[in-house]
Amino acid sequence: MSINWKKGLLPAVATAVLAVAPFTANAALIMRATTGASSVTVSDNGVGDLNGATGGIGYFGTLGAWEFTMAMGTSEVNPFAMHLTSSVTGTAGDAPITIMLTQTDLTAGSSPLWFVADGGGSGAGTASWSTWVDDANAAFGQGTLVHASNGYSTSWGSETTLLSGLYSATIVTTIDYSQLRYYYGWLGSSLDVTVKVPEPASLGLLGLALMGVGAGKFRRRQAKA
Repeated sequence: MSINWKKGLLPAVATAVLAVAPFTANAALIMRATTGASSVTVSDNGVGDLNGATGGIGYFGTLGAWEFTMAMGTSEVNPFAMHLTSSVTGTAGDAPITIMLTQTDLTAGSSPLWFVADGGGSGAGTASWSTWVDDANAAFGQGTLVHASNGYSTSWGSETTLLSGLYSATIVTTIDYSQLRYYYGWLGSSLDVTVKVPEPASLGLLGLALMGVGAGKFRRRQAKA
């Protein structure tokens, strides 16, 4: 079976937010990849980071049987948004590889936050991804699930949660070729995932939309009466 893994990544889904709180600009961004037997960790502007800009990490290389064609993580803190692109090549039978991006020291404020996540991709074998926020502010912490998905098809979801003080956010992507058989040569897969609290303007647009829906229903009830 031939896989066209060089197709463009699926676009992120635009969403709206219920509440927005202030954020600090002092947040730590870290990327980690692991196969279980081996792992690599790269911090923003640290050793191995090929992206010279603050707020972005780039990594290329090999890890076990896998080769990275692209591993890119970016973030913003006001409003919060974090994005991970995981693109790898491997061969049939390769054990799973997990690529994670985390950001600590985010400021929650006092209001509940509505986090939204979307993602998708293309490739061989099986894939899964999940997005998390953690009130303990632990790197790669998985305290509250925002959204999770299995497979490469586009998916999105949201979660509203009350956080206190500083918190962390994490994206986890996993690609697995261990169940593939009878294919010789390189295979490629990619996942593109975002978790965020959208800008306040999105909340205003959502409010107007909900008001419009409500007004329409009211007019229909009046007409029937």
